[in-house]
Amino acid sequence: MHVGDYSKKVFDIAQTFRDNKHVVTFGTQVEAAIKGKHIAKAVDLLKTRPGEFARRIDHLLRLTDRKKGLIVDEFLKVASAVDTRVLVQLLGNLKIRTQDNDSKIVFPKGNVQRAIMVEKFTPKLSTIMVNRLKDGINLVLHERFSDLDDMGNVWIDPDLAGCPLPTQQRSASESLVTVGRGTKLPLGDKDTLRMFIYWKGQDIDLSATLYDEDFKLIQHVSYTNPKSDGFQACHSGDITRAPNGASEFIDITMPQAVNMGARYVTMNVLVYSGPTFAEHEECFAGWMTRSKPESNEIYDAKTVEQKVDLRNGTRNAIPVIFDLLERKAIWADVATSRSNQHDYSWGGNNVESNRASIENTMQAIATMKNKLSLYELFKLHADVRGTIVENKEDADLVFSMYDGTTPYNIAEINSEYLV
Repeated sequence: MHVGDYSKKVFDIAQTFRDNKHVVTFGTQVEAAIKGKHIAKAVDLLKTRPGEFARRIDHLLRLTDRKKGLIVDEFLKVASAVDTRVLVQLLGNLKIRTQDNDSKIVFPKGNVQRAIMVEKFTPKLSTIMVNRLKDGINLVLHERFSDLDDMGNVWIDPDLAGCPLPTQQRSASESLVTVGRGTKLPLGDKDTLRMFIYWKGQDIDLSATLYDEDFKLIQHVSYTNPKSDGFQACHSGDITRAPNGASEFIDITMPQAVNMGARYVTMNVLVYSGPTFAEHEECFAGWMTRSKPESNEIYDAKTVEQKVDLRNGTRNAIPVIFDLLERKAIWADVATSRSNQHDYSWGGNNVESNRASIENTMQAIATMKNKLSLYELFKLHADVRGTIVENKEDADLVFSMYDGTTPYNIAEINSEYLV
């Protein structure tokens, strides 16, 4: 109300807007140049802010045919001033830019992570320009990483190619398995998949939706459809209140589900009535595997290794997606929207009424290809800091799913390999 009491600069800014004066900012100038098709002028402006240049280069390359070479050349002149994290994000985006795209995955900023598939046609970029960009960025990163300590002999697990870089982790839920969204974790060789929830409080429901390889819904298991003989899937039963704690689980026989045409299974956790997950005293979800549905192996939801605490301010969540064909769990930890966020007692909170948002979210996570993988990142380092060996036993430094530096070492990856 009285900004002038604190700062003359702040007062002048506020007065400018109060007087409806036209404010010319850096962004204003760039947008004006782009709108007027003055590509060279836009490039000259963006060269003064290399990080912004990196974020806009895809757009610039789609605006012109004659000046693509100029855009790439001028960017590579300042690429060494771009933060490593931004460069690897650009490299990830370039992985899908030599083909037309009818949709793209968007992760809106906020306290709750959401993955949204946006239907928008984006024409492909020139393969020549994409390769020039990739080669130039790789050169910059190689030069940057070569100044770091020698790594000796290095072995990199090929499975890390299925592990995207762990970016946007600020909204990640607490869990025993903290990895980047989209990371593929092995399920093992047991045939029965058991997903579960444990909570204290009001009614929370566990559901599973099954899709074919084209992401078409073919079956669901929930309190509205507790059993599917064809897919050999079964729900443990609906519990509507759990003041002292309760658990629900769903068993699916993976080989039979695959035989019936299922490839993906999405684990859905929905608050039927009551407050958000964050307002519950306790709530977590996880999974385990069994030899068979009635193998009598001890089930204790509190001691399982693979789980995620549901503590965000939503009522719908997808903790994980399962690829039954590859026997992989795809880490999701995302929220889905619901049709009515404010009606706590609304009876439509089930997988049927949330089908569209669940399908869009799971497909976005399962098909995510626009990120650099951990394998690619570690190889960029090893190319200039060490020698890559074929045998794990010969290595001084190991990058793998379970030994040495793993996808779970997010703090280490961010501090030592994204510098």
